[in-house]
Amino acid sequence: MIFKRVSRRPLVKGAIVMIIISVACLLILELLLRIFPPIRLYAVGTGDVSTTPNAAVYGWGYAPGAKITQSDADTKETFSSRANSGGWKDVEHQLGKRNGSVRILTLGDSQTFGHVPMQDVYPRVLETLLGDAGFDAEVISMGYGGWGTDQALVALKRSGLSYELDIVISQFSTNDLLENLALSGIEVNKPFRFQVVNDELTMRTVQTRPVSWLKNFLFKSHALFYTNNARWVLSERISQFISRFRKEDKRQVETTTNKSVLWWNPIGPYFPLHMSERGDPGIEAAWLLYEKLIEEMKRSSEQKRAIFLVFNGVEQGDLEYVKRAGRVVEDETGHDAILWDGKFYPINYLRHVDRLKEIAERIGVLLIPTNCFYARFVNDGHANREGNRRMAEDIFDFLTTNEETSRILQKAQHQPQ
Repeated sequence: MIFKRVSRRPLVKGAIVMIIISVACLLILELLLRIFPPIRLYAVGTGDVSTTPNAAVYGWGYAPGAKITQSDADTKETFSSRANSGGWKDVEHQLGKRNGSVRILTLGDSQTFGHVPMQDVYPRVLETLLGDAGFDAEVISMGYGGWGTDQALVALKRSGLSYELDIVISQFSTNDLLENLALSGIEVNKPFRFQVVNDELTMRTVQTRPVSWLKNFLFKSHALFYTNNARWVLSERISQFISRFRKEDKRQVETTTNKSVLWWNPIGPYFPLHMSERGDPGIEAAWLLYEKLIEEMKRSSEQKRAIFLVFNGVEQGDLEYVKRAGRVVEDETGHDAILWDGKFYPINYLRHVDRLKEIAERIGVLLIPTNCFYARFVNDGHANREGNRRMAEDIFDFLTTNEETSRILQKAQHQPQ
């Protein structure tokens, strides 16, 4: 029997040609997407430390003067702003305070960064409300998407306290608890870690790998952005479709969005929505770390004679959104629940409210009550323009009625002509 030897050269050449054609098509697609469709940039900025000072300090951020382009999650309306000289999505602020004025600093994550135009984000709206009420107030905002309380603490000490502050407000989101632990995701890029050792808050530096040119390109890639966005939109649509099923049918098909985030796992150690007063050891350790972080923020603020407050940004509006998205459903009894591996797990989505009250009372922190409903986008869980205004109104109401904060504001109140 005679075997004919087949050359592999045509196959290799064909594979090389296919790779070249595929890369060329992707580059052309990338170019077309950058020219024509607007892109809503992530609220985290970039991790490139060579161009972005804040990335070296906090893990990611925007460079001073960088263009920040976003779009409305519902209308797709595109809007842009420029990062100030500190790299924050905020107007410019001088270090020196105006005579007779009051200064307020807000620290937070994507809710503070805002998914609305700069003038509509709650810190800017708060400054307007205070001005309209006759107070010479200046509101400074620092924060990026994905931030934890640990990054807010570092920002407060490194930059915030240089602004002669009178009031410091730390915005809380439930995901702060796990982001402080830096277990996965973008949080692992933080160049530091906080932990509680012998009931004391400690900090250690972490060597992070420099962002490669390929990773930085992929991070800014329009093609990857739209692919990822399409995946999330499709997942949300599937969840919304599933949520219309009858309760007995919900066991047959299960949403995948719950499993995309660690703290959605109702049988995992970091589940914050537990029905009992206390959760598993993992989430309890996260709460302890959070308490120590804001205790240090309070101590640092008071050293500079500033009042420290905590503001909760996760309330009924957020619950309504996750229900609409199908991440939270109702079990057979009509109770809020998470469907996990075909089983309903009852939850208390606002469990953090009680925990925040406990911590605030224990360490003597003022907690701003959540009285308004913070409306969210239909297609995104962040507060829309109306929601941001309601957040500002809740903060305004507290600042003007609380004995300690109103006393500070009165010193900056305009005298009638």
